[in-house]
Amino acid sequence: MPHGAKIYSFLKLEEDFKLFVIFILVSFGLMALMNIYCYVKYKNMLKAYGSAFLTRLLFAIFLLMFLLSISSFVFMKWKNSIFGIIITYTAAAHICFIMYSTLLFLLADALIFTDNIIHFGKVTHKLFYKIYLRGFFVFAMALLITLCGIWNASHLKLTEYSVEIAKKNVPEINIVMLSDMHVGSVIGKKELRELKSLANSLSPDILLVCGDIVDHSSSMELFLASLKTLADIKTKYGVYFVTGNHEMYLDNFSVMLPLFAKYGIKVIDDQAVDLGSFIVAGRGDEGRHGSRIALSSILSESSGAKPIILLDHRPRNLEEARAGGVDLEFAGHTHRGQIFPLNIIASLFNEALYGHVKKGNYNLIVSSGVGVWNEFPVRVGSFGEIVAVKIKSKYKQ
Repeated sequence: MPHGAKIYSFLKLEEDFKLFVIFILVSFGLMALMNIYCYVKYKNMLKAYGSAFLTRLLFAIFLLMFLLSISSFVFMKWKNSIFGIIITYTAAAHICFIMYSTLLFLLADALIFTDNIIHFGKVTHKLFYKIYLRGFFVFAMALLITLCGIWNASHLKLTEYSVEIAKKNVPEINIVMLSDMHVGSVIGKKELRELKSLANSLSPDILLVCGDIVDHSSSMELFLASLKTLADIKTKYGVYFVTGNHEMYLDNFSVMLPLFAKYGIKVIDDQAVDLGSFIVAGRGDEGRHGSRIALSSILSESSGAKPIILLDHRPRNLEEARAGGVDLEFAGHTHRGQIFPLNIIASLFNEALYGHVKKGNYNLIVSSGVGVWNEFPVRVGSFGEIVAVKIKSKYKQ
């Protein structure tokens, strides 16, 4: 790597670290505010029962859970141990519960404010106050959403698309695409076996993987298990992989990278491969490689008559891909926001958040990923998925 690129890459890592620190500090601040707000709300509910013991118990629980949520970041390296898994799931459940309690309380406060202005009526007024103040509706709903979110995080869904390519002589190809596996406490050996079984049942012609197989808490054992899983998926054209930002964060990824070839997985960062009837190209994640080379350089020897399929971890620089003649691009990274309403925030930082985007002859498919971000074992408003795509010519053969 040229000296200038090394400096850029270092500065990029430093910038990413600063953003991560800012994110953590802001998150802790918001968590503290939400915990205080929810404590006051639940405390007011308990006053109806006139128990000082319950109030003190509530304070102790909130304080313990808040400290546990913060400490979960300290125990990141042990997230795959039994102790780490207990800490992770307990902290995640509390964070999710508090977030949805806050949203529901705010909604209830808004309804009370509206009722005070326009008056819904005595029956509605009494019913609402009975459900809200005495029935612990907010508690039950927040708890239900949290439990469903934890269950949802480790259960995969199959998402299928059909894409027509605006070129002649396009072979019908069955593609299976994966991204953001993040193997660890949520996506373990059991989930990898299920993934392999489902992928093989689709009889794919090619398997495409858009980065983030691992992250900071993934063990070498699970990394090797994930490579074996990918290698055991039977295809005609093979398995192709591009690196993601979480591979970049690993100090030993340069040691891990050669292992892909051992399992027959082709790493195509900033490369194009001509497979005869179509072309597969890949972009290395910009965080790892610094300023990336132009896509036109990667595709310079590619025939424009053949379908061009591009892999990129993040859904960025979409106009470059469209202008460069890419017919179908795959990306991940976004996790579809993973938890509502964070999907709204995630959509502000990505050119596309999820699904099939079509602009002229250019197609983009963004996956919500297999695993979860940073081993946070909750999904609400999103799901882990395997993507299956059938491509064919737009024109009659």
